[in-house]
Amino acid sequence: MQSRNWQSLVRVVAQLTSNSASALNVPDFAVTFVLTADFESSVRRRTGEDDLVAERAGGVPARRTIPTEDDHARCDVVVDTSLVGGGADPVHVMWSMAHEMCHVLLGRMRSAVPGVALSPGHVPFDRDAGAIALDAYDEYRCDNFANWVVSHGVRRSPGEAPASGYEFVGDTYADLLRAALDERAHTGWADLVHAYRQHETSLGHLVRTVQRETREALTLAAHAHAVAASAGAGSPLAGLPHRDAELYLRPAWDEIVERLSSTPLVPTLAEFSRSDALVFAAGSAALRQLWERLGISSRWTSEGKVYIAVDEPMS
Repeated sequence: MQSRNWQSLVRVVAQLTSNSASALNVPDFAVTFVLTADFESSVRRRTGEDDLVAERAGGVPARRTIPTEDDHARCDVVVDTSLVGGGADPVHVMWSMAHEMCHVLLGRMRSAVPGVALSPGHVPFDRDAGAIALDAYDEYRCDNFANWVVSHGVRRSPGEAPASGYEFVGDTYADLLRAALDERAHTGWADLVHAYRQHETSLGHLVRTVQRETREALTLAAHAHAVAASAGAGSPLAGLPHRDAELYLRPAWDEIVERLSSTPLVPTLAEFSRSDALVFAAGSAALRQLWERLGISSRWTSEGKVYIAVDEPMS
């Protein structure tokens, strides 16, 4: 892709994002797009993350939004040059940039309003569950925003379907989710719980693994659902032949989406705190139930300590 074509696409995305920012009352912000042939080094220099691993989910080139000021008033969007090189699909480029611009919008609004208030009764599991769900729902929001941008920013012939993320992403995220579950076919979440109950692994390993894999799976489910919805398809979680998906993951994600169905995906600044609180509460409840179905629950003791119980998982 020639430089002028890349710049033209960025201008279209920037204009549509600016229009949305004005409508949502987002405080002023500035974004610098950084094209790099060494994505990992470019991100590492900006974040200081030594253990960074560039994600290339299903061959999709890595890209990342990095705030350069704490309030997200200035952000760098770091983009692997392979995204815009050779025979890059312009719609794909536009969709990818729009996704990152939505992260800028969310970050800018989130920094300008009060954060989610936690009640004294929240145990760490509740906070972890809410944070995991909020991160995954942000990806869902950003994919849907990107779908909106390409549907409005790409001209199509009369009668032709609007551009959508599904055209180039397809079933990539659903396939990645299926592959992740396949890897755990013999070491699924319930099996890990059984291993702990048989004294074959530690409580710390059990909790860390379940939370990490819940985050990974829920994020993939969010991406897959948003992309499928852009083509008018239903949730890709339906019918996945996996115990972890059917018993645990699908009920949790479906509950989050259902509980938030009447709220705007990207709220105005005035509604942002309330929206984040709703996402946090819905996610906290849904993932807490997911983990309870696995037999894992937590509560405060009378001494002010957190007690984690591990019982028989649902089968």
